[in-house]
Amino acid sequence: MGDHRREFPEQEQKVTSHHGDRRTFLQQAASVGLAVGTGDWCRALAAPIPSTKIRGSVVSGKKPLAGVRVSDGLRVVHTDASGDFRIRVGPDSGPFLFVTTPSGHWTDSFYVATSAAARQRPVFRLKPRAADPSHRLVYMTDVHLSEGNSSESVKRMKRTIDEINGLDPLPDACWVGGDISLDHREGPRYVELVSRLKMPVRHSVGNHEFQLKTGDPLGRFRQLFGPTYYSWDIGGLHCITLDGCHLDTTGGKPGRVIGQFGRRELQWLAADLAAVPRGMTTVVAVHIPLASNYPPRRGTTAEKSPQWIITNAGQAIDQLKAHGVKLVLQGHLHENQRMMQSGIEFVESVSVCGTWWAAKSGEREDATSGEPRGYRLVDWSGERLIHHYRGSAESRVDAAGEIVGRPGKLPANKAADLLVNIFDGTDTTRVRAQIDSRPPVTLKPSSRGRHFGDLQAAHHWSWTIPSSDLSTGKHQATIRIEEPGRPRQEFTHRFTS
Repeated sequence: MGDHRREFPEQEQKVTSHHGDRRTFLQQAASVGLAVGTGDWCRALAAPIPSTKIRGSVVSGKKPLAGVRVSDGLRVVHTDASGDFRIRVGPDSGPFLFVTTPSGHWTDSFYVATSAAARQRPVFRLKPRAADPSHRLVYMTDVHLSEGNSSESVKRMKRTIDEINGLDPLPDACWVGGDISLDHREGPRYVELVSRLKMPVRHSVGNHEFQLKTGDPLGRFRQLFGPTYYSWDIGGLHCITLDGCHLDTTGGKPGRVIGQFGRRELQWLAADLAAVPRGMTTVVAVHIPLASNYPPRRGTTAEKSPQWIITNAGQAIDQLKAHGVKLVLQGHLHENQRMMQSGIEFVESVSVCGTWWAAKSGEREDATSGEPRGYRLVDWSGERLIHHYRGSAESRVDAAGEIVGRPGKLPANKAADLLVNIFDGTDTTRVRAQIDSRPPVTLKPSSRGRHFGDLQAAHHWSWTIPSSDLSTGKHQATIRIEEPGRPRQEFTHRFTS
């Protein structure tokens, strides 16, 4: 372990959040938190938090920052004109004291252990960054590094990261939606990969971050990435990362991870939302979904499947609705599935690993509803917030969908019963299809699609082509897609009969 000042140079006379550049910080965290696994940092997180008042400050260079929100995971306070804050903490506080990084500033280390801050005055050192009114985020979830085809998972993740680095415009931040796969001890390798990104990164915790056979199942996540719930601002966006993962031990040790909010997290959410500056647009990210139709598509109910959906989500949804939140990004279920509830769009976003890196070299990696693996881009400009799915690297398909099976030949003069997969379609998506120059027909949603066991695939439409449309020869199918608030799209498929 060695001297704690060598391991954590920021903790000398004051507890400060400045760690230098992100790549160095992440690699240092990996080597200390994962390779060593003990030391002052671990003891600080495990230490009891006394009932006291913490005094600290937030600065940018030598300039104090006023109005910055600071939280102990329960309460939220603001810095004064001198950049100073005072916050009362105690046994009910969370393990971290953290700042909501304000627009126009950033820090990769936005947190300190609450117990350490109770002993030494914390100083959060932020760096200025461009305050462009338009912003792009990339939401990437369910990495599952080294699962399935392990060597392919690393190669393909490198390609995805290179692809994200080449996007134009370059995203302002990458929001990772959980399931890095720390339970497979892939922290150091993941850190090395994600440190290649050219933009800042924020992390959500997933169920696969729990190391269930250890005394501190979330210890390694916290050592690497800090709090499991927090918020940050970028431009006019307020971004909330929620936890919602709960270790259920009622069935005996080591237990299982289910979707459930703790009381402290819900109280913090209320305080955070109440402190959002007027005029900001709020976006939420959480690993296990708040709302989804996945359980019934697996032949069960949300009540019977707490591993797939957060059981007390209603308490959070009521708060989000009351504060006008319009978008919640979700992971966990490895598919695209969008739905409206309480005036909020809940978006399950495709896994970057598809179906746990099952594909072999040269094969396309698909997710559980048949869409290629990928990520989601979120663009905000003024009051307009839009998002879209993008397939990635070797699995990318430029079209918005495909005919399932991609048939090259259909029997001549015989009716064909096809399925059309619109990769990011929803119940407001209108799909029309035609053969050659024949009149188009409107397709109906279908529940027949199966790509992953008995899961009823999302976003599939049924298309029955009459025998009269399939004469002998070459044909072109054209599929047109319309959805309110989105540009029209179409793609074609050529085949013979």
